[in-house]
Amino acid sequence: MVAGADWVGAAPDAARWALPVWSEIPFDSRYYRVTVDPSLGVVRATRSAAEYPTADAAADDLRGLLELVRTVAEPRLLIDLRGSPRPRSEQDIEGATNEPRREIHRHFERVAILVRSAIGRLQVLRLLKRDGVEGAVVFDEDEALRYLA
Repeated sequence: MVAGADWVGAAPDAARWALPVWSEIPFDSRYYRVTVDPSLGVVRATRSAAEYPTADAAADDLRGLLELVRTVAEPRLLIDLRGSPRPRSEQDIEGATNEPRREIHRHFERVAILVRSAIGRLQVLRLLKRDGVEGAVVFDEDEALRYLA
C-alpha cells in the first residue's frame, strides 16, 4: 500500500482518475447548458428545470442544439437530464423532437444519458430504442463517464 493512499496495489493512472474540466460553449438556450472537456473527448448537455411552453419551442431548441454539436470535434456526448422537469410523453412534443433528438444522438460515437428516476430511465430507453440509437442510460455520473471512456 502506498503511504497516505486509500487504495491497495499500484497507484492508479493519474489521467484516468482526473476530474473532468468542463468549459462552456456559448449556446443561447433557457433549456440546455453545453460544456465540453476536450481531454475526455466529451460534450455535455445539461438540461435545465425550465419547461418547454410548446412542442414547437422544444423542436426549435433541439434543432439549435443539433447545429451546435455539429461544430464540435469531440466524439462522445453526455446528456444530463437530472435537473429537467418531470418526464412528459406527450405525443406532440415527442413527435416534434424526434428528428433533431435522433440526429443529435447519431452525431456522436457514444452517448450516455443521466436520469434521476426509474421512470425517466424507462422513457429514455424507449426513445433510444425507437430511434435505433445505442447508449447508456444511468443514474450515476461516474458510470456514465466510464461508459464514454
